[in-house]
Amino acid sequence: MLNVARAQQGLPELQPPPAPVSAAPTPEPSPWWPIVFTALSSLVSLATAVSTILLAWRADRRSARELDLKVTELRLQVESLRTSRASHG
Repeated sequence: MLNVARAQQGLPELQPPPAPVSAAPTPEPSPWWPIVFTALSSLVSLATAVSTILLAWRADRRSARELDLKVTELRLQVESLRTSRASHG
């Protein structure tokens, strides 16, 4: 009825507004490769950290053992010098 009156007045017809979109489009599934890449990267980092700790621990233990042997060697040298001086003097 409104459009008839508008047509008589020389006005264009009114169009109904477009229907609203009722549902959002479904999102595409996430690709699997970032998850796998992150997991592998984490495992490599963990393995690197563990090996670094173990190697440092072994090196420290070896260094401590060498230091103990050096101290023992110096004590033996001191005792040897004391006994040689005591027998000469």
